[in-house]
Amino acid sequence: MKTLLTIMYLGVMLAAVFQYSGGVGTGDYTDWQAIEVNGKSRTPQGAFFVKSGDSEFVVYGSYKETRSFWYQVDYFDQIKVRITEGVWGGERIAALIYRGELVYGTQDYEKGLSAKRTSSVQNMKYFSITYLILMGLIILRERKAYH
Repeated sequence: MKTLLTIMYLGVMLAAVFQYSGGVGTGDYTDWQAIEVNGKSRTPQGAFFVKSGDSEFVVYGSYKETRSFWYQVDYFDQIKVRITEGVWGGERIAALIYRGELVYGTQDYEKGLSAKRTSSVQNMKYFSITYLILMGLIILRERKAYH
């Protein structure tokens, strides 16, 4: 039981570390550029994507603004974007202007990354505490069984 629990713990922590480091941008943004939307998609987890040409961009602002934009934007709409690339690849929209209004800027993008990283660290802490408690209980139970 301890071995299985440890393997599960290591797997979850490894996934959390990848998620944590994947939330880091390179810090380099392109200049504002206009792109034409020719598709959009959404994952069940709530990530929004916009397609332009052969590229698919993650819309990475705050959830409220991103969701509102995603429902309004349509095929062949022109949007202005500043793009950055994540550590694990994948282009992200770091700032977005739609219909002449700023949906979110690079400061909002960086604030969102910071919040995501903080949340990841909190989740890793909670999971580690739970793991330690469960392992302690298993060890106590084993010691009682031998005495």
